[in-house]
Amino acid sequence: MRVTLHWEVPYRDPARGATPSVLTATYDWADGKYKIGGTEMAFVHPRPDQPDPALKGSLVAAYTIGTGAGAARPRYVLQAHETAPGELDMRVDPSPTQVIAAQSLLSIIAAAQDIPTKIAQVDQKLIQVDDSLTDIAQAQAEQGLTAVPNEAALTGRAAGGYRVLGTNERVYWSGTAITARAPMAAADALAARVYRVPLQAAYSYTQNAQVTQSVIALAPAGSTLQFPADGVRYQLGPLGTISKTLTLDLTGTLLDVDLTPTPGSTAGSPLIHFAAPLGTAHSVNSMARSATQITLSTAGDAAAYSAGDWIILRDERITRAWDNPTGAATSLNGQANQYGYGGRTEINQVKSVSGAVLTLTQPVRWDYDTTPAVRRVTAPLIRPRVTGGNIQELDPGAAFSGIITGPNAPHIVHFENCVQPETNSLEVDGWQLHAVNFSNCYKPYAGRLNGQRPFRPGSGGHAYLVKFDAGCRDGLHERSVSRGARHHTDFTQAYACVSSRNTATDPAGVAYLCHGLGSQDCESADDAVRGGNVAGWGSGNSSFYADYRYKVTRPSYRGDGTVFNAATYSEDMEVIEPDVVTTFRAFVLTSGARRTRIRGGTIDLRAATNGGSNAVLAQSKISLSDTYGVIPDSLDVRGTRILMPTGTGMNGMNLTLSGALTIRDTEFVDGVNTHVIIGVDSTLTDLDVSNNTHSGTHRRSVEYAAAAAPTGRYRVRANTYSGYNGTLYSAISLPAASNLDMTDNAATGSGTAYAWTASDPATAAGAGARIHRNFPATSDYMPGYNPVPLALLDLAGTGTNNVQFTFRRDTAPEWIIRSNGSSKLLEFSRRDATGASVDSPLTLNWNTGVVTVNATWQKPFALGGAGAFKPFLWQGVNGSIRMKAGTPANDTDGAPIVYKKLTGTTSGTVSTGVTVAHGLGFAPTHIMLTARGAGAVYYTAADATNVTVAGTVASIPFDLYVG
Repeated sequence: MRVTLHWEVPYRDPARGATPSVLTATYDWADGKYKIGGTEMAFVHPRPDQPDPALKGSLVAAYTIGTGAGAARPRYVLQAHETAPGELDMRVDPSPTQVIAAQSLLSIIAAAQDIPTKIAQVDQKLIQVDDSLTDIAQAQAEQGLTAVPNEAALTGRAAGGYRVLGTNERVYWSGTAITARAPMAAADALAARVYRVPLQAAYSYTQNAQVTQSVIALAPAGSTLQFPADGVRYQLGPLGTISKTLTLDLTGTLLDVDLTPTPGSTAGSPLIHFAAPLGTAHSVNSMARSATQITLSTAGDAAAYSAGDWIILRDERITRAWDNPTGAATSLNGQANQYGYGGRTEINQVKSVSGAVLTLTQPVRWDYDTTPAVRRVTAPLIRPRVTGGNIQELDPGAAFSGIITGPNAPHIVHFENCVQPETNSLEVDGWQLHAVNFSNCYKPYAGRLNGQRPFRPGSGGHAYLVKFDAGCRDGLHERSVSRGARHHTDFTQAYACVSSRNTATDPAGVAYLCHGLGSQDCESADDAVRGGNVAGWGSGNSSFYADYRYKVTRPSYRGDGTVFNAATYSEDMEVIEPDVVTTFRAFVLTSGARRTRIRGGTIDLRAATNGGSNAVLAQSKISLSDTYGVIPDSLDVRGTRILMPTGTGMNGMNLTLSGALTIRDTEFVDGVNTHVIIGVDSTLTDLDVSNNTHSGTHRRSVEYAAAAAPTGRYRVRANTYSGYNGTLYSAISLPAASNLDMTDNAATGSGTAYAWTASDPATAAGAGARIHRNFPATSDYMPGYNPVPLALLDLAGTGTNNVQFTFRRDTAPEWIIRSNGSSKLLEFSRRDATGASVDSPLTLNWNTGVVTVNATWQKPFALGGAGAFKPFLWQGVNGSIRMKAGTPANDTDGAPIVYKKLTGTTSGTVSTGVTVAHGLGFAPTHIMLTARGAGAVYYTAADATNVTVAGTVASIPFDLYVG
C-alpha cells in the first residue's frame, strides 16, 4: 500500500525557508515505518534551532488502494506531534489497522454495474474533500492564532504566533518581543472562519461523526462549519460536547442520525451538544427571592469572580408534590415515594464584586435556603448557533430511560449554560426526546422549526419540540410548527420565556406547558392548536407542583380537548382574548389553582363528543377518584363571550371555588342547563356577578348552590336574563344575606325571575341588604341598616297599580307608604303582624291637594314640646278638633280649638231660658255666648242635646259657640 503524506506547513514565507510540503513514502509492514528508498521518512524542520508551536498543523495521509480505473484514494486527517525541538513524530497515527476499513470502498466500486459512473461520482466527491482539506489548511494557516486586542496584551504570554486585533496583523512573539509580522487581509480573515465539513455518503454514523469532530477541533471559536447541501442523505452520529462558540450551518443538509444505540437503556447522546464548562461550586450564605446581591460563605471565594461573569445559582431543596405535601409513600399517580422534584437553579450575571458580596444584574428568582451555591461559567459560549438541516432520527425501538439533561440525553440539539444560543430553520422528521433543549441558558432562541411524527409521545420526557429547562431566562420560541408532539413548547423551571406565533397540530400532550417545576412569568402569545383531544395550555403538573404567572395572550384553539388547565397550586394564570372552538372544556381549574383570570375572547362549545363539556370547570380533584383534593381559589372572568350548544346538558360554568369569584361584562348564549352554577362545596369570600347577559333557552342563568353566602362583597348587579324556562327554574337562585347588593337586574322568561335558597330577602334587607330596581319588581327591598346614599330614587308604577315602600321589623311589616293607583292618594298606613292595615294616619290627595291627618284621642297628633305640657290634637266626636296639654284621657278631654257656632234670640220674658240644639252628640265642655243687642245673655244648662240660654232683657239676639 502506497502512502502519500501531505504536511501543510504554516507561514510559507521567505523567512521560513524552503520546506517540502509533500513526500511520498511506502509503509513497511515489517517494522511499521514509512520509508523512502528503504530509509525512514522525515520532514526537514524549517527552524531546527527553536521550538515552533505553529508546526502543530494539519497532516493528511492519502492512501492509494488498487491500481488502474478502480483505484481509490481515501484520506485521513492527522495531527503532527512535535516530540522535541526540531523533531516530528509521524509514525504514531494512524496505523494501517485503523484505516483498513477504507478498503471497503474498493469492493463497493468493483461490485457496481456502472463502474465509470461510480468512479466519476467518487472523483467528484474526492474533489470536494480536497477542497475542504485545502480550506482547513488555509484556515489554520490564517486563523489558528490566539487573538489579542493589542501588542501590549502580548506581555507575559508564551512565545508563538498571535493575531493582533487592533492592527489586524499576524505576528510571532518570542516571549519578549515581536520578531516577525505580516498583515492579515480582512477578506482572508473572513473566509478563514468558514469550514466545510466533508461528510461521506458511504461513511457510517460514527465515521462521519469523526470527520465532523476533526473539523470542530480545528475550527477556532467564532467559526462557521458548513455541512454538505447536495441532496444526499448522510449518516451522522453524536458529535460529543462542544465547548466553544461555533455556528453549525446545516442549511440544505439531509441527515439520518442514530442517538440511542441500545433501545430502552440509559445510553444515548445528543447529536449536537453545546455546553459551557462550570467552575467550582461555592457555598452562599443567603440568596433571597428578588434580591440582587448574594453573599459567599467564604470571603476568599470572591476572588474567583469578576464583573461580567456568567454564573449558575443552585439549591438542592426538595419540593413536595402537590398531592403529597408530607412525603407519604404513595401519591395521586400511584408512584412510590413520590416527592415532587429536587433542586432550584437559574443563570445570572455578576454586575460587581465587593468583599464576599456579588451584585447581580437580575433579581434572584427563589429563596435558596437549603444548599445554596454558585458556580462560574469558566469559558462562556456566546451565541452558539445551529441553523438549517433536515434530520431524521433512527427509531431506537423503545423509550429512553435515562436522564434527559446533559451529555447522555439523546436530544437533536442540546445547549447547556450558554448565552444567547440559537437554533433556527431546523426540520426534524421523527425524533425520540427533544428536538431542541435549552438548559440554564440566557436568552435562548428557537425559530422556524418543523417537527413531525416524533416517537412515543405518550412516554414522559419524549417528543418535545422545544424545551426551556432548568433555569433558562428570557427565551423565545417562535414561528414553528409541529405535528404529534407531546409538548410544542415546554417551560420547566424557566423564567420569562416566551412562545409566540407557533402552531401545534394534533398534539399528544399539553401543547404549551408550564411543567409544574416552578416556572415564573412565562408567556404564550398568538400560539395556536389545531386538532387533538388534549389540552392546549397548562400551568402546574400533578407529578410535581406549581408554576407562577403564566400569561396566555390571543391563543387560538380548534379541537376536542380541554383548552386551558390550571392545577396543583399554580398561581395567577391569565388568559387574554382566547379564540376557542372545542367539543369538550375550555378551562379546567383543579387541585388548588389560585387566582385564575380570563379576559375577553370567545369560547365556542360545540356539540359534545366527550361528554361533560363546560366553558369553565373548577373542582378540587383532577380525577373524581382521587383521594386528595384542594378546592381552587378565586376566578375572575371579564368580557368573555360563551356560546353553548342547545342539544347537550352542559353547564356553562360549573364552579367549586374558595376565595373570590368575579364574572363581569360576560355574555352567555344558548345552552340547556345552567349558565353559571356555584357548587355546594364552594366557600366564597366574595362574589361579583355584574353587567352580564344571559340569553337563549336554558334552565337557569345563575345558581348559587353553596350552603353559605359570601362573607365579603356580595354583588349581583345590572344583569339581563332571558330565555330561562320551566316552572321550577328561575333566572337566578341565590341566598339572601345581609351583605347582598342585588340591583338593576332585568329578567324575562317563563320561570320565576328570582328565587331565594336561604333566609328571607326581607330579613336580609332588614340587616343591610339592598334588593331593588330589579325587573320584574316583585320583591324589592331597601336596607334597614347601613343607610345607602341615593342621589335619585324613582319608583314607577303602571296604570292603577300601587307603588309602595314597605318597612318591616324582622319579618313583620310595620308601615307602608303607598301611592294608591286608583284613588291617587299617598297613604301612610300602619300594619299589624299579619300585614293587615290598622289605620292610615296621614293621606295626601293628588286630585285636590288636601292633606288629611286622621287623629283620635287614643291616637292624637302630637306637637312639639315635652313633659306634662306637651300638646296633643285630635278629632273628637262629630269632627270636633280638640287639644290638651298632656295625654288626653277621653274623647272630650282638653279644649276644642275649633267651636261650633249657633245663633238664637232670648225669650220675650226676662230671665226665661230658651233651648238651642247644638248637635255635638255630647255635653259641650266649653260654651261661649255673645249678645248682638242691648243686655246680657247667659246659659243656664247644657246637656248632650241642648244648651239653655236666657237674657237680662227680653228678646236679645245672640251667638252661641260650643265645643
